[in-house]
Amino acid sequence: SAYSPFVVRMSLVESGAPLAFHQAHGANIDLLDDRRRALRRSSYEKSLCFSHRPLRPNEPFVVTIEQVEGGWTGHLRVGLTLLDPSSLSPSTRLESLSTVDTWLVPISSWQLQAGTANRLPTEVGSRVGVYLSSPSPSSSTGRLHLLLNDTDFVPAGIPPIPVDVPLHAVVDVYGSTKEVRITPSTSSPDALSSLCTRRIRDLLSTSSSSTVSPAMLPLRLQALFLQLR
Repeated sequence: SAYSPFVVRMSLVESGAPLAFHQAHGANIDLLDDRRRALRRSSYEKSLCFSHRPLRPNEPFVVTIEQVEGGWTGHLRVGLTLLDPSSLSPSTRLESLSTVDTWLVPISSWQLQAGTANRLPTEVGSRVGVYLSSPSPSSSTGRLHLLLNDTDFVPAGIPPIPVDVPLHAVVDVYGSTKEVRITPSTSSPDALSSLCTRRIRDLLSTSSSSTVSPAMLPLRLQALFLQLR
């Protein structure tokens, strides 16, 4: 082909093609419903799945937990990767991926509990998502965000991630998580991020740095304040 893989992958991003799971996946995964559903048929690992195309900045990749099973420790893990899923072996384990090009967050039952039913993020019916925030068009890096039952927050310990390279979502259907389904996000992190960023920039431009404190903002916006400052 006359087109490089990078050009092809970026053209998919720009087209906004509906998200599905990539045809490359872990050895224990079956993809169903036009690659919208991922079922781990055996064991507790070798269950990596990827978005079929790179995500746009601020574009969420959200899955709903459809099935869990007892007898295993650990839960769903989600994140972003610079790797091309086609280059990975079906036997690849999450632990073998480099932290230089892959950023994963394990979902635990004690994490932020959101939603009117106060549902644990590891339970059947919970929605778990990931996206890369882009504070402005000129930014070279962004932050990994988690969506847990539509509540948005930035997990600790994840460094800034470059925004000018193709990034696939990663989902590890691990441990007690048996099956997940891709679900359209009911939140608008792109609009929310832009609104919050604009408000913080207004605060910084109209006040001296000594009079503006992160304490003036909700807890989940304080990390963004410190980044823009």
